[in-house]
Amino acid sequence: MSSAMIPRKIRRRVERGARRLDYQRPGWEKEMDLERLDIRDQNDCIAGQLVGDYGRYHRLNLQGTSEQNGMMASKDSYKEWDFLTRAWKKEIKHRISRPPVIVSPRCNVFKFLCSLLPFGSFLLQILYKTVK
Repeated sequence: MSSAMIPRKIRRRVERGARRLDYQRPGWEKEMDLERLDIRDQNDCIAGQLVGDYGRYHRLNLQGTSEQNGMMASKDSYKEWDFLTRAWKKEIKHRISRPPVIVSPRCNVFKFLCSLLPFGSFLLQILYKTVK
């Protein structure tokens, strides 16, 4: 099945969860066993593989709920569970296959602040250049 068949809403939730994991636990994708990965299983889901089981999701310290981060179905829908598992596998494969990106913490903070403010990028670039 192609990624085009995964609903956009599911892909966005998984991408959001992956970005939040990047922030809290860099390199998390290398800890994942794609053969075991199954979002329905509390031990083999993302949280299960990273912190022991889904019940310890809070230990990941992610902003938002597990549903918002693509780690739980929004409804008790078997289709959504399958889509989430497929989307996570695709995301992890993509991350593992790309070359590592080395970014300074200052850069991450800068990008985050830019995303929060209207015209933030322009204003923060000016501020950054004057402080530097």
